Amino acid sequence: MIKLVAIIGAGFSGATTAIHLLKAAKTPMRVILIDAKSPHGGGLAYSTFDDNFVLNVPAQNMSVFPDRMDDFAQYCNAEDSALVSSSFVSRRIYGEYLKQRLSSVAQTSMGELVLLKERVISLTQDASGYQLHCSSGLKIGAHSVVLSFGHFAPKPLDALLPGKVDAKALIVNNPWDVHAIDSVPRNKDVLIVGTGHTAIDTLFRLETALADRRIWMFSRHGLHPQGHRPVGEFHKDPVLQKMVQDRVLEALLRTHSLRAVVKVVRQLISELDVNWRDVINALRPITPTLWQTLPKTEKSRFLRHVVPYWDVLRHRLSPLAIKRLRTSFDEGRSTIGAYAIQSIRTQRDGDIQVTAKCRHTHQANSFTVGAVVNCSGPTYDITKTGNELVSFLSSQGILSQDEMKIGFRVAADYTVNPNFPRIYYVGPMLKATHWEAIAVPELRVHTARLAQTILEDSQ
Repeated sequence: MIKLVAIIGAGFSGATTAIHLLKAAKTPMRVILIDAKSPHGGGLAYSTFDDNFVLNVPAQNMSVFPDRMDDFAQYCNAEDSALVSSSFVSRRIYGEYLKQRLSSVAQTSMGELVLLKERVISLTQDASGYQLHCSSGLKIGAHSVVLSFGHFAPKPLDALLPGKVDAKALIVNNPWDVHAIDSVPRNKDVLIVGTGHTAIDTLFRLETALADRRIWMFSRHGLHPQGHRPVGEFHKDPVLQKMVQDRVLEALLRTHSLRAVVKVVRQLISELDVNWRDVINALRPITPTLWQTLPKTEKSRFLRHVVPYWDVLRHRLSPLAIKRLRTSFDEGRSTIGAYAIQSIRTQRDGDIQVTAKCRHTHQANSFTVGAVVNCSGPTYDITKTGNELVSFLSSQGILSQDEMKIGFRVAADYTVNPNFPRIYYVGPMLKATHWEAIAVPELRVHTARLAQTILEDSQ
């Protein structure tokens, strides 16, 4: 009997899992890739047609294949000889690459690829595995099910700031809704709540309108991602890497203290004759070990006090993006600040008055804007995702929250519950177990391992 593997979600993780399954299939099988918007691969991150949005990692490190690291770079160079391994190319091109590789591997595979534009809302077990129930009424049978949800939209501002947000205020709660972003008034200032990567994407999108307005960007700490160096950023020094990793792991295993780890990292940056980015880069391969070794109390301390600083150092912007951001600040088109929002109220003329307390002066300030865009960060609380399937799986005890509330409980073999065999998860909610699990270099390894697990189980 031909084994059926249903993959729910056709973003990077879902599409890449399908690619690895089809590439490695030795016997006939059917891979059903299901997505409510587009089952062709690309997902939210890489479905844009706006070339203003570029990858934050060079082409040389964006291959879908862990054993063919130059695959994407070669694809880019074949498309345009000006694009080389060190180029930071547009996300549109990467989306096209994912679609092409998915299509190409399907044509030569012993497996069959089926693409379905459907929204799965629940599932049930049966003798052959599982029945997926879609909102259209369609039922899909599968031996194995891969959940490949990506990032979930931020919690609505009125949920983040209960009692502080006027229901009449023009608020865009989904920052990935480009039509809503393009529809905000062009003759009035805009407030972006958040200062991370999504906030900067939103800023760049707003600036393309060439409107006469200022963009305010607020977060508790007022920090934005740092940038990659134009040259030499991804050159690896094995000796430096080993030194950094040995020092940090020794401190962690000796003390099990976050404070001790942070102290050693600061000492290494101060002592070594290297750029601070080289030290941060050296930590990447051991980040899962660091996270898994920290006691729960230290993980909580990290989430409360260190994450804002870690994120801006670890998740950096491309050289052109950081230059564009700084130019926007210097020319007064945008302003970033460390503010805690106290209220968002609509005035009689339709404008929005935002009252926010400055982190540094402790004084309340008032700002008048025409719209507010919520870029506060993805929702990790599985009871608040707004995803019908996640809600169903959670209510049935199939999917559960991790103890730190930053992802799903997922076993080493990617199963989500021992009582429901062959239901797997792969995607950024692996952050709960690995921390470093939201970017292509890590996720391509996870998807390849998951594909191998599924194929071994199907034999």
